Amino acid sequence: MKFNVLGPRVLAKISQEDNKTASGITLSMTDNSNVQKARVVALGNEVLTPFIDVNDEFLYEEHTAIKINFENNNYILIDIQDILLVFKEEK
Repeated sequence: MKFNVLGPRVLAKISQEDNKTASGITLSMTDNSNVQKARVVALGNEVLTPFIDVNDEFLYEEHTAIKINFENNNYILIDIQDILLVFKEEK
């Protein structure tokens, strides 16, 4: 499915996987933590930064995102300015 995201927003799939990054950093995601991890699915037409791309993982505060359930998948829609940290794979 292709998504057309409008504005300076990112559509991302909520990560349900282990809280360890590819580089081995363990993320502390306690039950009372509002910081969550997600993977970029699509970028909005006004996202003009080289620092985030499709398939990148990032951290965000849960209250800053709009939750969307589509075809049994959990997504979020979040403004680019609300992304706290982007994990990039080394090339």
